[in-house]
Amino acid sequence: MKTRFNFNMQRAIFAVAGGLILTGLASCSSNNLTDPLVTGSISQLPKGYDCPINSNDLYPVGAVYRRDKQGVYYSVKDLSGHSIVKDHLRKNIKISDYEISDTQKTNAAASAALLKKAVPNLNLSGTAKKKKTLSVNVTVKDIRADDIDDEVEANVVKWIKSNVGIKPGNKYFLVRQAVKASAVSYVIKKQDLAELGAKGDLSEVAKASANLTIRDNDGSLKLSQTFEPRITVCTKSAEITALMPR
Repeated sequence: MKTRFNFNMQRAIFAVAGGLILTGLASCSSNNLTDPLVTGSISQLPKGYDCPINSNDLYPVGAVYRRDKQGVYYSVKDLSGHSIVKDHLRKNIKISDYEISDTQKTNAAASAALLKKAVPNLNLSGTAKKKKTLSVNVTVKDIRADDIDDEVEANVVKWIKSNVGIKPGNKYFLVRQAVKASAVSYVIKKQDLAELGAKGDLSEVAKASANLTIRDNDGSLKLSQTFEPRITVCTKSAEITALMPR
């Protein structure tokens, strides 16, 4: 029997100089579904995960980023393909709770971006105010996790010091874990869709997307997507304190 549990899906949107946008610092690394499952399982998601409403693939496990004194985030180096990470990467860890669900409060701009990602050919007139608060229910299913251990961090510290260098006053972070799902669904109220300026029959629009289905519920629409390979929906990053001057 599949178990559903709710948790607080944290999210943040950071605008980064040079046009890079980090949404919740989410990540996605390539995952082969034929990989054997790692022995054991995680009974539930521990604290410390970032789960943005709009999953993206900016940061895989093993990536390093920094935050400057103004709170702006920058990419430092993606070491996910380097041997210092790959040799310690545990992939496809089974998570015993197969379904995660949460209703998030978000703004119209983020909701519009989510819809455009789920339905690329959807026409939105954008009539809603960008800061208007909307509620979106997000559910992810059939989940696995990728993880790296403490030894990786020690190797990353040596590599960064030797190859990149440290910027004074910055804090550095390493993406340690990622939760991946093969199915994600969103439920949004029809009234909110109308305010976002959605035009036409979304069910007809969805036919152009092979991995998307739309169901018309009472007063709301449910958009369900499937992914191959799995897409990262939550990540956990740890500050690399060893890079800080003592």
